Amino acid sequence: MAADLTGALCAAPGQDLAMWFRELEDTVDGRRDTRYARETCLRCPVRVACLDQQMEIEGRTGASSRHGVFGGLSGRERRRLYESAKRAKARAAA
Repeated sequence: MAADLTGALCAAPGQDLAMWFRELEDTVDGRRDTRYARETCLRCPVRVACLDQQMEIEGRTGASSRHGVFGGLSGRERRRLYESAKRAKARAAA
């Protein structure tokens, strides 16, 4: 079920959503935009719901298939979070 992301700061008027998808660009502009996206996410009232929804959408997808900043995390960071949660779940089940 889709999360209610009403009020997401990335969707506010005047925002350039492309800035949330430049984390793989090793350029001054790419790093600046990614930093801006992360900082905006940290202030966003729906950050946790956004991250949860994206983690559910991506599932077991590898790091190379995860793009964009969601909930303040890059694709690689979300993959690490997924792996960490998977290990914790396995330990809890043991």
